[in-house]
Amino acid sequence: MRNFRHLSISEDDIEDVRLELERFRRAAIVETTERAVRVVEQQQQDFLSPEYATGQPMASFQERFACGQIIEALRTNAHLKDNGHDA
Repeated sequence: MRNFRHLSISEDDIEDVRLELERFRRAAIVETTERAVRVVEQQQQDFLSPEYATGQPMASFQERFACGQIIEALRTNAHLKDNGHDA
């Protein structure tokens, strides 16, 4: 770690800033993930529409299944990052 003593910044102050930045990072991960999940959930609903599903019911099912997998992966990834692990 760099020495900031010449700037009259204590190690405690530096640690406080680091912890605050970490809190903001975690909050940004959660917020961004939830936004992405909402987008994928909307897309999942769109695949139920008669316009999409008529004539291609298996494709509709596959797309909705894929959306479910994406949602699960997003939430799992955010969970891991939120606990300080990089995925």
